[in-house]
Parts: sequence; structure tokens; C-alpha cells
Amino acid sequence: MGKDVLTMKADAGIEYDVFPLGAGPKAMFSMDTHKTQVNNNTLVVGGTGAGKTIGVAYPMLMHLRHGNAVGIFTKRGMTDSIRRLLEKRGYHIYEIDFCHPETSPFGYDPLKHCRDEVDIMALAHSIIYGKEDGQRLQDPFWYDSAESLLRPVLRYVWRGLYHDGDSLLDAVKLMDTIPMTTCRDWGRACEQIEDDEDNDNDNKKDNVDHGRPDIIDSLIERYHMTEDTKMEVKLGACPQGIGSRFQEEEKQEPKEPEDFFEEEDPKHQKLLLREIKALMDSDKEGAASWMAYINGPDNTRQSVMMTLQTPLAQVFTPSIRCFLENPREFTFERLLEPKTVLFVYTSPVNAALSRFISIFYQQMFKCLFELAEKRNGGTLPHPVYVICDDFATGVPIDHFQDHISIFREKGISVTMLIQSETQLTGLYGEANAKTIINNCDTYIYLGGMDIATAKAIAERMDCPYTDILNMEIGRELLFHRGRKPLNTKRYDLFHDPLYAECQQPEKVRQLIVRDSDDVNLSLW
Repeated sequence: MGKDVLTMKADAGIEYDVFPLGAGPKAMFSMDTHKTQVNNNTLVVGGTGAGKTIGVAYPMLMHLRHGNAVGIFTKRGMTDSIRRLLEKRGYHIYEIDFCHPETSPFGYDPLKHCRDEVDIMALAHSIIYGKEDGQRLQDPFWYDSAESLLRPVLRYVWRGLYHDGDSLLDAVKLMDTIPMTTCRDWGRACEQIEDDEDNDNDNKKDNVDHGRPDIIDSLIERYHMTEDTKMEVKLGACPQGIGSRFQEEEKQEPKEPEDFFEEEDPKHQKLLLREIKALMDSDKEGAASWMAYINGPDNTRQSVMMTLQTPLAQVFTPSIRCFLENPREFTFERLLEPKTVLFVYTSPVNAALSRFISIFYQQMFKCLFELAEKRNGGTLPHPVYVICDDFATGVPIDHFQDHISIFREKGISVTMLIQSETQLTGLYGEANAKTIINNCDTYIYLGGMDIATAKAIAERMDCPYTDILNMEIGRELLFHRGRKPLNTKRYDLFHDPLYAECQQPEKVRQLIVRDSDDVNLSLW
């Protein structure tokens, strides 16, 4: 396709972008929803290697000139090259790397993006359940009980009541510590603390100056840990191991509250219990949940704590904890600024990252909605295009089927790359998957071997589904509301003049002489 066709719309100085979604001028689509009267949500369906990323996602970013974008990719591909092209156009580029969290240019703290109690509840639910849906579990009691313990801790730290900080990592560290110091009766121990505070003025100072590192050091000393184990504890990697050791001690010698204060480190234990008491005093609902746990049978308490500690250990690995401490934190308010692009890198196979990216999606959309509602007209100052590679892997986004229906009025659009409709159904359920599909006014099919998807496409095309299964490789079917279906070639990224502009100077010569049919597409 010639350069004049690709750039004439943008060069005319219009406000909205024009993206190539296939080969030929008929596959060029304006993002001006006011003129087109359709939304910009796009569903891209194609099997592995069908060209979803190089045929749709990368070209959209390459032709971005006016709006803002969030590109979420499971592979880096040529995003570095596109970044250089966008920077030449005056774009500000930000990156969050969940795949290598310890070296991510920017961090992201879900707790600091919570706006209200509903956000706290959603965050706790996402951490505990992950892929599991409480409605689909035969016995959700253990998950619900674990969530009821985590939620007040998150709320306590979020409110700024925890002495050590207000981040998600601070909340996780507090949760690391609490199970280590279980006694037979926390309630009575807290009452003793209250009596001690009335009789000892020094406790007021302790209540301000105490710190968790001292508690950890004391626990390390008590259990005679090795140097390797010490480091693991410092990183918060093995709270369960310490907790089990402590529980074994309890079984051998049951403790009373007064005995609890006669340990080697009574001061530190008092301080921790004081923190627990402050948590309970600040949150009646949370206090009820924790007292139900404390006063429950030993077997029940152990099962609940195991259900709680397992996702915490899976999600908050040492690298993720390092990521949460990144001082350069990205905020969604940056997407209000003109010419802003955020690249997010995640993994489709890492369970911990799946939970994080689901929380990220959920909070991003909610925050953008709220920012739009604060403005006159209820829409964002610049369109935001969210491009999601491998959208149907990992963990479902809470209420996404509801959010997608109002994207257009808020100035948001989403482009979802999936392998099949069956994959989307497996993640969201049949009803929600249909809602998501029906809210995409653009649908691109790049081929595949999924029969259910082929039958759905055949119904759209009014043809035998075998014709869809046998569709020529390199072609696509493009559906756009208000137009007849278009059978065309996939967009040829490698013959786009902008592609050569993206490359390093030493690679340009090779790209000019190379035929796209000879390119190893698996590299992209």
C-alpha cells in the first residue's frame, strides 16, 4: 500500500486516528465515533501464528498520531522499535514490565489505586480467588473466610493506620507477621495490652516507635534459622514455614496470654498484638472476622490460614515485592495528558502475573471512567485505545462485560486479541462472552481450527463452516457494523513504509530487499 494512502488522513490534521485493519483502502477505519456512529471496540480472532499481533496490534500503534494508547503484550516483539517511532512524534512513553518486575522502569501498587471500600473488596477478592469463581466452587467457605481476613488488613493499611506504611507491600508484610504470633486467646491478650497502656506511659512511645524489622529479627533468633532462611524471611518468602514451627510449639505447650508475654521478646510481641488490637478497634466488620477465626477450632484455623497464605505466597514473590517498592509509580492520571503511551508486558503462563494484570485492567478502566465523569461532557480529553494481546489467557477481569458497553461514551476503546471464541467463553462464561463479542462493532477473523468459532463466522457470512476452516492463510474476514463483510488480505506490516522507519539504521537495508513471505513470523 502506498504511503500517500496511509498518511493522508492524519496529515490533514484531523483530530482522530485512522488505523489499517487489513489490506486495501476499504480496511482503513476512522476512530471518530461521532462520524462513524459505531464504537471502536475490536475483537481479533485467530489461531496461534495467524498474525494477530503483526497484522493488527503493531500497525495500530505504528499509525498512532493523535490519541493515547495502552499496549499490553505477552511478548516484546518490535515494541522497542515502535517506541522510537512514537517518540519522534512527540509521544511520552511509559513501561511496566510484569515479566521482569525487579527491573521494571515503572512500578504499580494496586492498593494506592483503590478509591473506596468497593475497590478494597475487589482487590482482596482478586488476590484470594484468582481464576476461581466463588459461584463455581463447590465449597467456597475457605476462600470466603480467607478473604474476610485479608480485607480488613488491606483496609487498615489503606486508611493510613498502619505505622509502617500504606502500600500493598506493607499490608502483605503485616499479614506475614500475624500468623507467626498466634496464641491461644488473642482477644484476652489485647485486653491485657489495654490494661498495660493504662499503667505504663512508656507504651505510648512504643506504640509510635515500634517496627516490624525488630519482630522479624526476634523470630529469626528464636527459631535458630540458617543464613539462607534468614534472607528468605527478610524477603517475606516463607511465612508459612515459620507459622508451622510456631504451631508445633503451641501444640506441645499450650500458651495462655500471660505466658505469651514471658517469651524472649515480650516487648515485640506486645507491639504486634497492639497493632492487631488497633486493627480490630478501627474496623468492626474486620474485628468480627478475625475473632471468628481466633476462636475457631484449631483445624479450621489452620485450613483458613493455609487458604490465605497460599495465594499470598504465589502472588507476592520476592521479585513482585521488589516491584511494589519501585519509587517510580505509574498513575492512570497520566493518560489524561496528550500523546501518552503505556506499554505493559506480562506473561500468559505465570499465575502471579495473571492476577496482577487482571487487577491492573480492572483498576485502569474504573479509574478512566471516574476521570471521564469529572470532566464536562463525561469523556476523556483524548481517546484512549487499549490493545490487549492474548486477552483471554490468565484471570478474567471483574465486570468487564459491563464496562465494555460504556467504553464509547467515555472515549475508551479496547482491541482484544484471542485465539478463538471458545477461549473467551472458557474464561468469562457463555453469557458474558456473548456480551463482550456483541459490544465489538469491529470483528477480524484471521483463521484457525476451532470449529465453534468457524460455525459462528459461517453464520455471519451465510456460508458452510468448512469454507471458514479452509480459509487461505494470510487472508482475513473483516466485519464492521454498517458495512458488508470484507474478505481481504491480512495487513502487510513489512511493506508499510513506517516499518522501515521503526528499525535501527543498520537493519533498514535488509528490510528493503526482504520479501515479507520470507520473514520468520514466529519472531514477532
